[in-house]
Amino acid sequence: MTLVLWAHAKVNPGLRVCGRLPGGYHELDILFHSICLADRVEITVRPGEGLVLEVDGPFARQVPQDRAPEDNLACQAAVAFARWAAQQLAEGQAHSRGKAVAGPQWAGPSRAPAAGQVEAGARALRAVLGGAVTLRLTKNIPAQAGLGGGSADAAAVLRGLALLWQKKEGLAVPGSALAAMAQSLGADVAFCLQGGAARGRGRGDVLEQLPTAPAWWVVLARPPVGLGTADVYKAWDSLPRPNETGEEAGPLSCGAAGPRTNPRFAGAGGALPGPTDSDLGRIVDAWRRGDLAAFSSSVFNDLQEPALRLCPQIGAVRAALLAAGAPFALVAGSGTTVWTACSGQDEALDIARRLQSWSGAGGAAPVPAGTWVALSRLCEQGVVVAAGEQTGAEAGEGVHEQQVPESAPVPAPVASSEE
Repeated sequence: MTLVLWAHAKVNPGLRVCGRLPGGYHELDILFHSICLADRVEITVRPGEGLVLEVDGPFARQVPQDRAPEDNLACQAAVAFARWAAQQLAEGQAHSRGKAVAGPQWAGPSRAPAAGQVEAGARALRAVLGGAVTLRLTKNIPAQAGLGGGSADAAAVLRGLALLWQKKEGLAVPGSALAAMAQSLGADVAFCLQGGAARGRGRGDVLEQLPTAPAWWVVLARPPVGLGTADVYKAWDSLPRPNETGEEAGPLSCGAAGPRTNPRFAGAGGALPGPTDSDLGRIVDAWRRGDLAAFSSSVFNDLQEPALRLCPQIGAVRAALLAAGAPFALVAGSGTTVWTACSGQDEALDIARRLQSWSGAGGAAPVPAGTWVALSRLCEQGVVVAAGEQTGAEAGEGVHEQQVPESAPVPAPVASSEE
């Protein structure tokens, strides 16, 4: 039994870091939007017992093959679902015998499960689905790129296992249960499960659904290097604090709007403000009106400055995008991808062609050799179940948008798409 899903990437038109939370997390106020770039996630249930991860596709080498399954977020999602479903079976059996269920209620893992938990999860998967589970990821989304590829895969695994469970047991998995599993795995997983457009608070996992933006075309450019999310947040923690007048030593540069004062520190002593509704509200209002100019002048990302400090190549990509005519050039999530939006395909293609022609050296703004350049569009869904294997209409748009449509000669990735 095999199920195929498309796991869509995301961008963040607005990302405000509001401060620190207990446990090492950061308080965020963040906007998410799905894009059509997608990984293919195939879930197969076969006779036997085990949880197997297979990875292929353009960015397969960015997913270390020598790591244990518990280090992969998709496997963690499978374990989380298996534990939940096994508990439901146990409760059902106990209730059918008129007994109360002993033990604490499952709340999901807060960290990566240990190897023993993966093995236990595999046994639970056999119990709830009737066999061993193989997860096959076709990686079209680059890793450590700020596009949420790993989180999208995990969300697709949750959705897929829920559908397989429903087919076997005849019972739908409550949306609240899936949301709780996703939240336990990470803020981006919670959004990718929901998809479309949303505002996230807290760790970014307390979501408010928003109307989606127009299907603007998106140009994506990623230098041949990745950044770990934890490293970027650590760099944010070490940014200069404001002086006694409240002026910040290193103002952020956001999009094409030029330097702006980062309001995450307000007043003397660097007191942290609450969520900034006006900044995020301007972005949402602009996309609701379909006003790309207003949208472009409003987008921002507080993680852009620390990402630039850690990876100067990002700055070269940003400069090249703006020189190529992009209305803005913003780091995606914690980086290293830089993105912009265009109202039409022709404009997006022109910008991408210029980036490709400037690869390595020369041109108005040289692009680092090996930079990956691709087109996509803003879209309305996070996880899409393929119609059939991989040829259905829903699947086709999701996976092929990450490349240029066949009618367009360029751009393809500038150089190698693998690190």
